[in-house]
Amino acid sequence: MSGRTLGSAIGLGVGFMFGQPQLGMSIGGMVGGVLMPDEIGLQDQQGPKLSNLKITSSTYGKPIAKVYGSYRIGGNVIWSKDIKETKHVEEVEVGKGGSETYEVITYTYSIDMAVAFCEGPVGAVRRIWFDSVLIFDGRYFASWIPPSAITIYKGNDTDDVNWLMQADNPDTPAYRNVCYIVLHDVPLDKFGNRIPNITAEIVEGESDSVV
Repeated sequence: MSGRTLGSAIGLGVGFMFGQPQLGMSIGGMVGGVLMPDEIGLQDQQGPKLSNLKITSSTYGKPIAKVYGSYRIGGNVIWSKDIKETKHVEEVEVGKGGSETYEVITYTYSIDMAVAFCEGPVGAVRRIWFDSVLIFDGRYFASWIPPSAITIYKGNDTDDVNWLMQADNPDTPAYRNVCYIVLHDVPLDKFGNRIPNITAEIVEGESDSVV
């Protein structure tokens, strides 16, 4: 029996003594709910949830940089979708033999976006950072990022239109002669569910098959 139910029963009895059974039951239920709350295992739990999923970090009219030698440069968002929210529901069994269950609801967030760095073609995109976290070292991505989640374009004049951007807008250009990356469903939990500052080390030179 829950605290609220027990409190209501006691309040009902006390209320009869004073000619106010309904008032006694109501007050008793509230007091019982406070003093003897239901077991936490019988209450659905919900994790934190973002209230704003919009992206506002793109800078229009920003000049396209030209890299000489090797240089770490900040990126500019040239395309993005709203932050993607994914709801996860887990049922937890409690009581003897799992006689009762409750739900634990959590949310994860990820992003689809394109970030431009400089004029291409370039020799290589040597490293990529999210804030101060190195997520690409020229050959391997961080373990929590699938290789398919980031596509690197070194600015060749034969680059095709990115499929993800084209699916969002059929009129999307190929952005040839621009070095940029496209992120697909990249998780944001390691960065407080916000868009990190994205930078890359660019190496000057003609593009080849090596990233």
